[in-house]
Amino acid sequence: MLKALGGEQYHKTKTVQQRRVLTTDEEPSPLPLVMVVRETHWAVGWVEWIAIHKSAAKALQIADQIQARLENYPVVDEALFSEYETQEADETWRNCFRPKERIKYVREHRRQFEFRGFADLIGCIRGKYFAGDAAEFLS
Repeated sequence: MLKALGGEQYHKTKTVQQRRVLTTDEEPSPLPLVMVVRETHWAVGWVEWIAIHKSAAKALQIADQIQARLENYPVVDEALFSEYETQEADETWRNCFRPKERIKYVREHRRQFEFRGFADLIGCIRGKYFAGDAAEFLS
């Protein structure tokens, strides 16, 4: 019998599609004690959740602690999430905007950007990277 960790996560962007796996130090078993279950649904796309066998006491304890933390703020690893956000912003900036569109965006959202100099501004406009607030850009 498996227990689900929290509610299901509905994914829309690559940033939150990164996989997380809990580990356990308990005795090996012929069935996985912890597994990521991936399902598709016509209305929401795909759903991913973590199933934990009832005998995996340590994994269940860790899952309960994580679930309690996630109730108020749904991010397990802030640094990793920020890194994924930055990568996605860079890709979107590079692949979905032309230089004229980038200039227009920077002008309209100037408060998002902190350029360290002219070279930083040029690198951003040329699409080498996004030099603004990735979270605000992606929302």
